[in-house]
Amino acid sequence: MLKLNLENSAVNIYHDSLKEKIEDIRKKPLPNFAKYAQNLKVIDDLTKETKNYRNIIFCSEFHYDVSSVKEIFPHLFKKNIVSCSFGDAYRINLIKKNLDPENSLLIFASQYSDVENVAALLALKEYPCILITAPGEHFLYEIARKKELTVMDMPQIEDGFYAGTLPTLLPLKIAGFPIEELLEGIKESHERFSNNSALEQNLALQAALAAFVLESRGYTEIISQFYPSCLSPLGNIYEALGNKACDATKGQTFVSSAFGAGGLLYRHKHGRKNSVLFLTLASIEDDIKIDVPKEFFALTSDTNILSRIHGKSMQELFYESLAKLNSPVLTLNLGKFSVYTVGQAIGFLHWFVKYAMWLRNV
Repeated sequence: MLKLNLENSAVNIYHDSLKEKIEDIRKKPLPNFAKYAQNLKVIDDLTKETKNYRNIIFCSEFHYDVSSVKEIFPHLFKKNIVSCSFGDAYRINLIKKNLDPENSLLIFASQYSDVENVAALLALKEYPCILITAPGEHFLYEIARKKELTVMDMPQIEDGFYAGTLPTLLPLKIAGFPIEELLEGIKESHERFSNNSALEQNLALQAALAAFVLESRGYTEIISQFYPSCLSPLGNIYEALGNKACDATKGQTFVSSAFGAGGLLYRHKHGRKNSVLFLTLASIEDDIKIDVPKEFFALTSDTNILSRIHGKSMQELFYESLAKLNSPVLTLNLGKFSVYTVGQAIGFLHWFVKYAMWLRNV
């Protein structure tokens, strides 16, 4: 069960000044990403047809939707999967050097044709390929027809909101990842946080409203942090999608930071106090409790640190470190760490970003 806290924010999301914006949001048509229903049979059929490939190459501008899942759950993949962007010459070169075309399948996903993605496709032309693109008379589609590639239609949804759709689910499934659980979590958040749900239950809208109000107070950055750190690859999705809520003149900059709260403390020390911490938490089984041996207390006269550590779990100590922050903190608590709750977090982010865009007319 997702939970949201708005620590140190002093934000009233029910203020009269926001009522008109909230009402306008309710009148918006449901975005395509929230209506999209993936036909899993299509993915299952392609998975069976491509079962003999040992390596999966995913090349796309939203490669992070796949690479992030791989980094969070490496133990759940049965095949080797490598992701790259179109302009990543270094990684493409490594792929060509190390992955045999006879045993490797390229899944290439791009909405339309441009110089960079056509160049990437040609650079990887020796690999068997499934091309996912928008139908129509453009260069990628023409190449696919002439080379008799397997071509799938790109879902017609908002740019960037592709997690949980064909181009990201297909490479994950072929590589042996249990996409059903991830998709279930994404869909649950899509339904739960839709713009026709009550504000009291709509955590994504609550978070977007809080961030919107904080922006008006000068908080122009949102820094994301994750606990446990195995969730950190989600930062790639947060940053890429979060910055879609900005344009040249308005909207907060979304920054994924390994330093998180520590980075904020450092910024404060040097006079920069314009950041909000967006914290994503999950509970883990068998969290480590620290037992300080008695002889350690005898080694120093300053036992303050040891006393604060003794008998506490790593997670408790992390929470205590947040108490030093004077910055606003938006905390999304996923509950138990699992594929399903990571899916929920992605679905939450979709709505959070969409609400941020609507609030700013982006």
